[in-house]
Amino acid sequence: MTRLQRYKRSTFILLITLFVPLMAIADVASPLPNHFIKISFDLPNHLIIGSVDITLPSKVKSIVVGRHLEITELLLNGELFSPEVKGGLINLPPHPDGTKLSINYKGLFDTPEDEFSDNRIDKDGATLLEDWYPAAQADLSHFSLEAKTPRGLVAVSEADKIVVEQTDQGSRVFFEFPHPVSNIHLAMGPYIVERDRYRDIEITTCFLPKNRSLAARYLDRTKKYLQMYEELLGPYPYRRFSIVESTRPVGYGMPTFTLLGENVIRLPFIPETSLGHEILHSWFGNSVYVDHATGNWSEGLTFYLADNYYEDLKGKGWGYRKRILEYYESYIFEKTEVPVVNFKSGQDGPLRAVGYGKVAMIFHMLKNYIGEDSFMNALRILVARRLFQTTSWMDIEEIFSEASGEDLKDFFTFWTHKKGALDIYADQIRTGNDSQGYILEFRLNSTGLHHPLRVPVSIRTDEKTEKRTFKMSESRQSFTISLDGIPREVIIDPNYNLFRTLSLDEKSPVLSRLLGDHTRTVVIPKNGGETYNGLVRQLEERGFERIKEKDLSNITLDKRSLLFLGPQKDHGFFPGSMEGAAKGFLLRIKFNPSNPGHVVGLVLAENEREASAAAGKIFHYGNYSYLSFSNGVNLEKIKIESDRGGRFAVPLPVSGISINALQALPRIISGVADKAIVYVGEKHDRYGDHIVQLEVIKGLYKQHKKLAIGMEMFQYSYQNAIDDYIYGRIDEQTFLLESHYFSTWKFNYHLYRDILRFARDQRIPVIALNMDNKIVRKVAQKGLESISKQEKLLLPENMDFSDQRYKESLKTIFKTHQDLYNDMGTPTVFENFFHAQVLWDETMAENVQRFLAKNPDYNMVILAGNGHLVYDFGIPKRAFKKTGRDYAVIMPDPQIPLEPNLADFIVFPNHIEAPVSPMLMVKLDVEKTPLKVVGFPSESGAEEAGMKKGDEILSIDNQVVKDIETLRALLFFKKVGDRVRVKILRGKKEMELSVVLKSPSKGGPHREGR
Repeated sequence: MTRLQRYKRSTFILLITLFVPLMAIADVASPLPNHFIKISFDLPNHLIIGSVDITLPSKVKSIVVGRHLEITELLLNGELFSPEVKGGLINLPPHPDGTKLSINYKGLFDTPEDEFSDNRIDKDGATLLEDWYPAAQADLSHFSLEAKTPRGLVAVSEADKIVVEQTDQGSRVFFEFPHPVSNIHLAMGPYIVERDRYRDIEITTCFLPKNRSLAARYLDRTKKYLQMYEELLGPYPYRRFSIVESTRPVGYGMPTFTLLGENVIRLPFIPETSLGHEILHSWFGNSVYVDHATGNWSEGLTFYLADNYYEDLKGKGWGYRKRILEYYESYIFEKTEVPVVNFKSGQDGPLRAVGYGKVAMIFHMLKNYIGEDSFMNALRILVARRLFQTTSWMDIEEIFSEASGEDLKDFFTFWTHKKGALDIYADQIRTGNDSQGYILEFRLNSTGLHHPLRVPVSIRTDEKTEKRTFKMSESRQSFTISLDGIPREVIIDPNYNLFRTLSLDEKSPVLSRLLGDHTRTVVIPKNGGETYNGLVRQLEERGFERIKEKDLSNITLDKRSLLFLGPQKDHGFFPGSMEGAAKGFLLRIKFNPSNPGHVVGLVLAENEREASAAAGKIFHYGNYSYLSFSNGVNLEKIKIESDRGGRFAVPLPVSGISINALQALPRIISGVADKAIVYVGEKHDRYGDHIVQLEVIKGLYKQHKKLAIGMEMFQYSYQNAIDDYIYGRIDEQTFLLESHYFSTWKFNYHLYRDILRFARDQRIPVIALNMDNKIVRKVAQKGLESISKQEKLLLPENMDFSDQRYKESLKTIFKTHQDLYNDMGTPTVFENFFHAQVLWDETMAENVQRFLAKNPDYNMVILAGNGHLVYDFGIPKRAFKKTGRDYAVIMPDPQIPLEPNLADFIVFPNHIEAPVSPMLMVKLDVEKTPLKVVGFPSESGAEEAGMKKGDEILSIDNQVVKDIETLRALLFFKKVGDRVRVKILRGKKEMELSVVLKSPSKGGPHREGR
C-alpha cells in the first residue's frame, strides 16, 4: 500500500469522508527516522528538485523511492553511495543508530493521464501527496520541510509553525512539525489566504480566487467544530488547522490541514458535515494513531462522533442510523462480509459498510451499554493517554472497561470478531388483565447472541407509547410487563440503537440495494441502447453483469436485482406510464415484485448527453428511490419510506367496544371532514351499506363543494360514459349500456342508483377506479406472465407486492372465501390470486392519484369493497404513498372480529331490502347471440306466456336485444307486474309473446343468463 493510500478516504452515504494515515505498531520510545527535506520547483517542466537528509536508526533497512523520482546523488555518512533501486527500494547496509544519509533527487510529475496518481506539477502550482521524496521505510518518522515557492504561490504542508522568508524569486517556507507521522504532503497554488483564530489555534483557508467568498463560512464553522470537540475530547492536538483547495478532484485529510477539490469546496453541505468530520480526525487517526494490524477503529468512531452526532443534535439520529443499516444490507452478502478486525481501509461499498457503518454502530451500542458519561470519559482518557501512539482495539477495550468499571471483553470480542448483524424479533405475544391493568407477555429472540444485550422496545397502547429496555442474556428470553392501557403493538428498536437486520417492512427500495447486490444486472434494450453506453460502462466497472433484453427469458428474474434502460414494453416491471419519452434523466427503484430481497430499477434518458451527464452522479444518491436530473443537475430525489422499528402486532383474543363510544353517523362524518380522502367500504350486495355511503357523500358535500366520488364499480376505460351521464349528455339507460355496467359489475344497479343520481343532480365528478376485469381475471387464473404486451401497457407502474402482512391476510381469503373473488373467477394458485388483488388495488390507488394530481383542490370519497380497505392494506396505504394526502376509513360492519387498525370507524347499518328489477324469469345462454332460452325457474312469467327452451329472444317492446346487457338495461326501467311484448325466434318462425314481469323468489336473487 502506498503512503498516499494510507490517507485516502471515500464517500459514504452522500458525505465526503477521508481516510487517516495507515500506521502499524511503532515503539515511540525507540529512535525514529528524521527527515529534513528541501525542495524547489521548475513549474514549466513539471519538475521538483530536492534533497533529503535522513538520520537513520539501525532498524531501518531500506529507502523508498517513488517511480517518478530520479536519484542524482546519494551520500552515506558523507561518502558517495551508489546502490541499485530495485522495486522502488534502496537496500541499506547494516548501520548504527544516527547514520546520516543525504539524497539529491528530482521528480517529474507531468502525467495527468495517470488516474492512480494525485501528484501534479504545472504552471498553476503543485499537489504532492505520495512518493514525492525518498524516505526511510518505516511506520513513523519525523519530518521537517523547506520549500522554495515561486512568486504568487502559497504552499501548505503539515506544520505547527510556518516561517516565511521573502526572496527575489518568491519565498522560502519552513514547515516545523514536532510529531511523528507516516509521511507528509504539500499543496501549492495561487491561494487567497484568510486567517482567524480560535484561542491559540491559527485557522486559515487557502482558496483559489474564484472561491474566496466561501472562506468566512469555513472559518466560522471551523471555530465552532474546534470548540465542540475540545469540550468533548480535550485540547486540540496541534496549533494550526487549514482548509486548502486543490484543482484536483481530491478529498484528503492530514494532520493540521484538509485538502479538498474545488468542486467539493463549493458543495453547500460540506461545511456542515464533512468539515467537522475532518477536524475530528485531528484527534482520532491523525494524532491517536491506528494500529492497523488489529483493525481500523478510527473511521467508524469519527463517523459516529461527526456525521451521526450532527444528526442526533437535530433529533434525526435514528434516521441516520437506519440508513447505516440499510447501506450495510445493500452491500454485505456472504462473500463480501468481513469482521471488523479485518477492516484496514477501503473505498468499496462492503468495506465502507463495515469500517464506517458497523464500527459506528458498535460505538453507539457501547455508549448505550455503559452510559453516556462513562463513554465520553473513556474518549477523553483515550485521547490523553494514546496521543501520538498507535492504538489497537485491545487498547480501546482496556480504556473503556476502566472508565465504565465493567469487563467489556465479551462485548468487544463479539462485535469486532464476529461477522454480520443481530437478527432480533418478537414472538409468543400474549395479553391479559391483572388487578392493576393489563399484562403483556412476549419473547425476544436473537440468534447467535454471545454477550448481554440491552434491547430497546416501545409498547404502543391506545393512550400512549411506553419505552422500555430489556436485558437479554440468552438468545431466547421471555418477558412479562404491566401496562395501564391495552397493548396494541410491540416495536423493537425504533431508534435504531442496535446493529441488527431490518425487518421486511423497515426496508425501502433504494438505489444502494441495486448497487450493492451481488446479482446486479443491467438489461440492454433492443432499441436505443447506444443512448446509455456511458452509463453501462460505469455500471460494468462497478460489477454489473450485462444482459440483452432478448435474453431475459434465459435468466430467473426473481433471483436478481435488475436495471432496465429505456422505455420498457415486455417485462412487466414498469408498465404503463413509464412508456414514452423522458425529459432529462429519470431513475426509479422498486422491490422486485417476485422477491423483495432484490430490487429492480428503470432509467429513462432524453438523449445520450443527458444520460452521460447524470451517469457519474447517481452513485452518490444511493439512499433514494427516485431521482431526476437535467444536464447533470439533480432536480428531485425521493425515498420511499418504510416502517420505523421492527413492529409486531399484539393479538387480542377478544375485542369489543364500549356502547357509550358509539357515535351517530353525522358525528362520524364531521370527524372525517378534514381528511382529503374518505374511504367508505361496503359488502357489495348489502343495500344498507350503500345508504351509509350516500349519507357520507351528502354530509361531506355540504362542507366541500369540490368533492369527487371514486367508485370501484366502474372500469376506468368507460370514464367518458360516466362523465356524459353526470353532466346530462346521455340518459340513464344509455349510461348503463355505454358503461357496460351489467357485464362488468353485475350487482343490482339499484344498490348504486341513488348515489349516482345525487352526483348527477349536484354535478359531482364520479371517477371510475377499476381495472378491466378481463385482465384481473387473467392474472388471477394464469399469472402476470399470461397477459399480452398491449395489456401490460395498462398496468399501474411500480406495483408493490412487498407487504407480507397483506399477503398473509389474503391467504385466509384464498382458502376459505371463494365467494369474495367476484371477477377473478376461481384462482387455483395463491401467488396468482395475490398478484391479481394487488393489481386491483394498485390500479384504483393510481386512478385516485391521477385525479388528485389534476385536481389538487378536490377532496374525494372512495366507494370500494371492505376487502380493499381493511387495515389500510389495499387502496388506502397505496394511494397515500402516491399522493401523500391524509385519509380516513369508514367501514360498514365487516362481519369479522373487531381489531385495532381495522378502520377508523365501524358503522352498523340496518338491514334493508334493495329494490329489485323485474325479470322475464328465464335461464339464458349468454355466450351466443341472439340469446337462447335454456330453462326456466319456478313461477316463470315467460314460461306461462308460452316461451319454450330453444327460443331465441329478438326484442322487447320493439327494442332490439343485442346481448344480456341490453336485456337487463331494458328491463331495469320496467316494474314488477308490467306486461311486455317479447319477440322470439322459434326455429325459423318469429313469434310475439305477452309476458308478465316478475321478481326473483325469496329463495335468493336470480340473474337472467347462465
